[in-house]
Amino acid sequence: MAHSITLSALFSEFDQWSPVQDTTKRKCKFAFKKLIECFGDIFADELTGKKASRFQIYLKNMHDASIQSYCAAVSQVFAWAVKQKDLTENPFAGLKVRVNIFEVHIYQPDEVEDLLEAANKIRWQDPTAALRWRGFFLCGLHGLREGEIWNLRWDDINLDDGILQIKYRPDKKNEYWQWNAKNKSDREVPMSQSLWECLARLCIIATWRYPFLKQCTCLRLQSQVGNLSEFKRKAPYNNFHREFKRIKLSVNIKRVLAGRKKIKTGDFHQFRKTAGTQLAQQGVPLHDAKDLLGHASIKTTHTYYIATDKQRCLSQGRAAFNAYDWAR
Repeated sequence: MAHSITLSALFSEFDQWSPVQDTTKRKCKFAFKKLIECFGDIFADELTGKKASRFQIYLKNMHDASIQSYCAAVSQVFAWAVKQKDLTENPFAGLKVRVNIFEVHIYQPDEVEDLLEAANKIRWQDPTAALRWRGFFLCGLHGLREGEIWNLRWDDINLDDGILQIKYRPDKKNEYWQWNAKNKSDREVPMSQSLWECLARLCIIATWRYPFLKQCTCLRLQSQVGNLSEFKRKAPYNNFHREFKRIKLSVNIKRVLAGRKKIKTGDFHQFRKTAGTQLAQQGVPLHDAKDLLGHASIKTTHTYYIATDKQRCLSQGRAAFNAYDWAR
């Protein structure tokens, strides 16, 4: 039987009883905070589809993808409440988020070369750092997510066949850090010659279980098994973004402004989008690119991971039309 419940109380119940992963709950928490900022801590059954549309307007200064993500996260909590019979309807069900054409930014070949060279030139305290960073960049250019690279063990790296195995592993307290592959699905990614050579060199000097973590980090986490905080188990490499920023600054890659919106460029996830674009440009079918990138939907691959080169598109289209020019 449905009963009146405030937005904050609704999220507390969701946080306590929902079986979804902690990362999903954190996303929902941020979204609900925005929802309460918009309407106040009102009763959840006071929200209607019309008010849900107003929530989109409240988020208008955010990026289109973020608006989609926030609305989807809020909708997930309401859908759970309906299933639990705390509410009779989900006001966000069927809500269409208006999204402008998403502009995909990728690393250009000269920027990639500069980043690889900068990682080698910086004086690191850790003797394996330069090679690990080169491997990190090359894995990103093969479409791996940041967390997937951290999670790679040597038994996931098949140098004989030149394959990276991205595996789903259930969360276990006896593991010293927690990572679940997105969509709970396994996949295999072929290595380029450059990545194979890098990992072949790395396996000689980085013999610990997770080669893309520092040795001291691996040993410290292993000694604290069972007593690690959730944050430490989710993000073992706490200096990653600081070190990456150091590399970017040395080659002057930073965020740029496009109109009134700040477009996120120069981040690590941009390597993954560069990989998606490269697959498309080399003629890899979209459904195969989806599998290599580990997406659940082909729409995600097409919309957010492939940058369109308008001049290339026009020239290829002209060549195709000329091949079937029946008027000649």
